[in-house]
Amino acid sequence: MTHNIQKVLITGCSYSANNEQSGWKENNLDKTYHGIIEAKTGWKITNRAMGGCSNREIAQRTVENCLSDHYDFCIVQWSSLHRFWLYEELNNVDDETQILPSAKGRMTVGNAPYTIEKLLVSHYLNDYMALKHWLHDQIMIQSFLNKNCIPYVFVRGSINYIPELETLAEQWPKDNIPSLNIPSCIKDLLNFDDNSDDYLYKKLSSLILAYLSIDKSNCIGYNRIETIYGLDPTLVRDYADDGAHPGHLVNTAISNAILHYIEKKYKF
Repeated sequence: MTHNIQKVLITGCSYSANNEQSGWKENNLDKTYHGIIEAKTGWKITNRAMGGCSNREIAQRTVENCLSDHYDFCIVQWSSLHRFWLYEELNNVDDETQILPSAKGRMTVGNAPYTIEKLLVSHYLNDYMALKHWLHDQIMIQSFLNKNCIPYVFVRGSINYIPELETLAEQWPKDNIPSLNIPSCIKDLLNFDDNSDDYLYKKLSSLILAYLSIDKSNCIGYNRIETIYGLDPTLVRDYADDGAHPGHLVNTAISNAILHYIEKKYKF
């Protein structure tokens, strides 16, 4: 079956943006993967990616845009775990205040955003819960897109313990903690030495069962490679104009990966 694609939605953080948040100057925006895909296909791409976007915001933007318009395909690029946005109450509807990764955006309440940022960084960056919430968000967005018959691909824009979850998923199912080869960073996440095996097994099961519920046939970068998008590690030293964001080689590689996925999945 040939899948006819004309309108595409992109959601994500600055890695997927098609403006200077991507790290590219205005005259080089054709080097973003948005620009590369658009040039190769002629598709009309609506890009709702925004610098600093949290995974929860990415999920919300995906739902909101798919409810308000029809898209033939969605590219959902997930970001790092610890990003957090709030919204001021007074004289505001939906202008965001980004708390993490850094305080910016709407800032009309004095030092409050910086105080919240300091408290979060000092006391509340719980990797276990952030990872579990992200996995659950993926399951819910996956169900939403499937229910509405919207083809999609999830793109891993940050490591987010995916290589370690892959290692554990390959061993599952197991009946107890001693039978598992658990990566050290997962042990740290679970406070391994301070908890009983039964407790550890229950909490670890929550993560692995959630991860196994994600349809990886619709995912890019869900592998054991610890680089951006799960791509060839030799590409990671390629940078955009700002010397920080992904460069042309990386953007070309991920655009090719997305197009190859579409061609293979939908015989486009």
